[in-house]
This record gives sequence, C-alpha cells and structure tokens, in this order.
Amino acid sequence: SVNTLAVQTIDMVGIDTAFNYLQNFGFSTLSDTDRVYSLPLGGLTEGVTMLELTAAYASLANQGTYIEPILYTKVISMDGSVLIDNVPNTHQVVSASTASLLTDMMQDVVKIGTGASLNSWFTSQPVSGKTGTTNDSKDLSFVAYTPYYTAGIWMGHDQPETLSATRNHINIWGNIMKDVHAGLERRQFETTTAGYVYATVCSTSGMLPTGNCPSSHSDYMRPEHVIEQYCTVHTNSYVTLCSASNGLPNDYCPADMLYRANVSSPVTHVCGVHTAPTEFEQLIPDISNFWPHTPPPQVQELEEEPAIQIPFLSQSEDTPQEEPDPTPTIEILPGRSQELTEPLPAEEVFIQQPEVIPEPEYVPTEDDQDTFFIPS
Repeated sequence: SVNTLAVQTIDMVGIDTAFNYLQNFGFSTLSDTDRVYSLPLGGLTEGVTMLELTAAYASLANQGTYIEPILYTKVISMDGSVLIDNVPNTHQVVSASTASLLTDMMQDVVKIGTGASLNSWFTSQPVSGKTGTTNDSKDLSFVAYTPYYTAGIWMGHDQPETLSATRNHINIWGNIMKDVHAGLERRQFETTTAGYVYATVCSTSGMLPTGNCPSSHSDYMRPEHVIEQYCTVHTNSYVTLCSASNGLPNDYCPADMLYRANVSSPVTHVCGVHTAPTEFEQLIPDISNFWPHTPPPQVQELEEEPAIQIPFLSQSEDTPQEEPDPTPTIEILPGRSQELTEPLPAEEVFIQQPEVIPEPEYVPTEDDQDTFFIPS
C-alpha cells in the first residue's frame, strides 16, 4: 500500500511496458491519456470495471493464465445437441512462478495487512488478495482469491460520498465466500518456483547477511538478483569496552564496569582511567582497618607527654623505655633510623601495635635507596 513503490516500479519497467501489461490482463477501458505515472495508483481517465479487475486477479490464481470472463459456457437444445459452445479465450500473461510469488506476497494482506479483518469472517481456505481505497474513502474495493474461487467487491455511491465504515465490504466478501466454500476440502495454493532460487539476504542491503546485520529474510529470487557478496552496509562489530573511558579494558578495569557495544569503526585506545598503582602507592601502609567506623573522640591533654609509637614498627617489651628526646629517633625498619626535625603534633593519634619479635640487625647497602621508601 505504499504508493511511492508502485510509481518507482513503473519508472523501472517503463510506462509503455506497464500499459501493455494492463491490456494483456484484460482491461478494455484504458485510453492513451492513461500513459502516466499515476497509472499504477488507479489514476485512470475512465477507471475499470469490477468484472475486469476480478478477472485480472483470477489470472494470478490460475498460474498466470488469463481467462476471459463469460456469462455462460454453452447452449444445449432439448435433444442435447450443443447449439453454442462458449469457450473463453485464454492467454499467458505472466509466468507461473511470477504468479506464485505474487500469490505468496498478497497472502500477507489478509494475515497482517489491510485485509486482516477478514479473519473474523472467513478462515476455511487460504486467501490472497488486495484492498483498494480512493481518496476520502469514497470507493472501497477488495479482490481476492482462494485455491477454488476469485471474487471482487466494490462499495460506494453513484455520486461519490465519503464512507464511514471502511471494512464492511471485506466482511461481506467473507460471508459470501463462506457459503461458496461450504463443504469444500481445505487446499493450499500451488507453488511454482521455476527460474528462481531460494536465498537468504540482509533485509536492508539485499546482500549476503553477516553477524552484524540487524535482520535478514529468506525468499525466492531470480538468480541474477542474488548478490554473491557479504553485506557492506552493516560493518559494525561488537567489542567489550570500559564504561569509565569507553576504551578497550585493561587488566585493572573492574568487571562491573565492562559492557558490550556495537561500533562502526575499530576502537584502538585503551582505558586510561584504571591504571596500575604507582610504587609510592604500593609502599604506603593501609591503616584503614585500624580506625573505628565512628569518628574518633577528641584527645584529651595528658599531664605527662605519652610515649611516641608509630604504626607498623617493631618493638620488644624487654627493651627498656627511655624518656623521649625533643628530637626523637623513630625506627622505620630494622637497622635504619632518621631523626625528626620537628616534634609531632599533640593531636596526633597513635595505635598500640601487637608484640613483634625483633628481626636480626640489618646492614644497609648501596641498593637500599631503590628498595626502601624513606620519609622526609
């Protein structure tokens, strides 16, 4: 029902070719003024009759063979002799495979398209057909066929008026065909695919689909229309990125910050937010577990200055304690020391460490500067 596609089709095949096809389908009311781009939309000088329109659809139901409509088949006398044998004229309009594919396509009109309301009235046979509506819903038509019969219906006024009920004609078609098909065995449309191949293509490009194509479909196609090349429209690929930098993750990116993304161009930069801890950060002791979860109380002034104790320092209970010196010496590592140039602030809070067995005295070497961190 997309009008632009009908116009594009007639532009591809040519107006004269389309006009000649309509004549082969049995339309006798055409004039030379109908050789215009509105031809496939029903923009005709005189229009068509429902009899000829229904006969044209019947040719698709008959595997592409047009059969001229007749009102009677023969006239027989009282003694049984044939007076008139009214044999209809027939000719091939389109190939059987083309008619079969059109039949398959137009079944969607009833399944999911503008004729879907028919399913409330007629379901005993598969149906293929097309609805038609003029501007302002002044003319409503529905021509469709089953494996047994083709029928067409038109609804409107002699003097065109807008119709408010735009589906009643489909309901009437269904009720009539229900009676016509009463007692008939359910059949399926005959499928003919000679000259076609079954292929799966990308729904957007028509090329061979890849894992990046959002959708694909399989259908019968002419061999010359199958593109033996993988889709070049959907070249995106899925990669894992870090949400903090939208870059490729490194060994330090947290797992809960990684996500999959569909990118159109390769990602080359690596996350620079999550990096390895520096040597300085690795040497700083972590004392977070020693602090209480609630803010520490204010330290009250003591009458006597307490002994200075530094976290993570080894100290033996057997070692006698000396009075603190104004410039005390703090043991940083066994065998190493450094004097403080300023006394520690009075509000500093220190944690008593558990007893640690002293290690043997260590003799410093020239490589110590590269091994230990000495605070200034």
